[in-house]
Amino acid sequence: MNDYLIITDSSCDLPVSLAEELGVKVIKLEFIIEGEGAKKNDAMDEKQFYELLRSGKMVTTSAISMERFIS
Repeated sequence: MNDYLIITDSSCDLPVSLAEELGVKVIKLEFIIEGEGAKKNDAMDEKQFYELLRSGKMVTTSAISMERFIS
């Protein structure tokens, strides 16, 4: 049993399969599109996300809330 937990956010370049294999917990960042509320980044794939950027949309990321981190 480990006395620690390795945690990263979804902006890291760690493949999901490797994170699972290593027991690394990945917390999904939230982002805001054109001022619209935060969305978890699992709601769209990378291709859709980068298409938004290429089309000139303002996309920003946001750290998760403490409540969401704890849950």
